[in-house]
Amino acid sequence: MAMPPNGEPESQPLGWVQPGAPLAYVEQLAQQNAWPPSHATRSYDGPTATSYLVIPASQNDLGDRPLPGTDALHSASIQLLDEAGNVVVNPDNGVTYRLRCEVVNRGVAAAYGGLADFYVAQPTDLDNAARTPRALLPALGRTGFVAAPGETVTIECPNTWTPQTGDEATNSILVHVHDPFLDPLVHPFDARADRHVGRVDHISDFAGVWQGPKTLVGATLQERLVITQHVFDVTVAFYEQDGAGLPVNPQITANGQIVASRISLRTADPHPKFRQLGWSSQWQITLPEPDTLHVDQVRSARLGLRPGPPPQHLEFTLRRI
Repeated sequence: MAMPPNGEPESQPLGWVQPGAPLAYVEQLAQQNAWPPSHATRSYDGPTATSYLVIPASQNDLGDRPLPGTDALHSASIQLLDEAGNVVVNPDNGVTYRLRCEVVNRGVAAAYGGLADFYVAQPTDLDNAARTPRALLPALGRTGFVAAPGETVTIECPNTWTPQTGDEATNSILVHVHDPFLDPLVHPFDARADRHVGRVDHISDFAGVWQGPKTLVGATLQERLVITQHVFDVTVAFYEQDGAGLPVNPQITANGQIVASRISLRTADPHPKFRQLGWSSQWQITLPEPDTLHVDQVRSARLGLRPGPPPQHLEFTLRRI
């Protein structure tokens, strides 16, 4: 382009300024009180540019915590696999298993420094660790991972687990995932309060029909419990011998949950003739063996008149039929 004697082009391109003069956008920013940059007012209303790691307890888990009910004790993202690659719900002693966990990054930045810690321990040990600041438990294994924004990754424990006894086979499984640089742990070992933590408790199989003798005030009666179970939620129907045999319909039906491999229930036991009379019972139901149900019942009289009879402590064993 031809240059005149004063050094300016005959036809100035769009945005052209004199050498050394401020660029055109500087004047616009100055009018908005955004120049120099140190004077600019910035808005941070958008999402923080970090990863947001979640071990989903269910398919619709977006990471909101705390989790209600027993959701925190049965994460759908943690799996136990046998040597053939089959998913196992209740492990057996002497069998070797691999632990696997799915993690979702719901953030806007990748987790390049992700770490996953796998634990196998008794439920009470995990409960105590969740309540104890800076608690430490021995890990079964640790491994690293990378999760891009919106990505679901599957992480496998580098070490296998082989329970040696029946008690060990009822251990819980817990997994931590976190990025120590961008998305650290908040409440270690607390699957209810922290989206970085997933936990699976052993699910005892209480479902079925259980029957056997029950000794009550010198008499031996037949007792039947019919238990329906959905994961940790149970419904227990109680049938107690009335006359020559068991009744067609249950005298009591109660709902409860399995916590630490135990069903705890409280029921109001009606008197067969007088509604204001009867007993109130506290039940503890456990499975010492797969086909043996141990029932611990403490009955207290709930009478309109005082004093009533002393509480009765009854223990009996039923068999799966």
